Amino acid sequence: MPVVLLRRIVGLSMAPTLSEGRLVLGLTGVKKVKVGQVYVYTQDGREVIKRLTQVRGEEMFFVGDNRALSSDSRTFGWVGPDRLIARVIWPPAKRPSGFDVSESESAKSDQNNQGNR
Repeated sequence: MPVVLLRRIVGLSMAPTLSEGRLVLGLTGVKKVKVGQVYVYTQDGREVIKRLTQVRGEEMFFVGDNRALSSDSRTFGWVGPDRLIARVIWPPAKRPSGFDVSESESAKSDQNNQGNR
């Protein structure tokens, strides 16, 4: 059964979309993911909130909206479904203008290297 979670944004990685200190609601029990939506997942034993930019099979690639200040999949790599906690449902986290979900250079490089193995 899905559960609603309350979380507070810590840091500037999702600014200006989700500013530091902002409360967000997340819904657990995610069955399908959608590129462009914001999710809560675990990274190195802590919860993080980032935007999904790519899906490869069951693995997901997440990037913060404030790329200059975000530690995300560009550093830590792809995220498996076992680390996904919730989808952010409030406030609506629309992509900032100029944010292109296809611009995940590390993901593209990783995909290209897969073909070279």
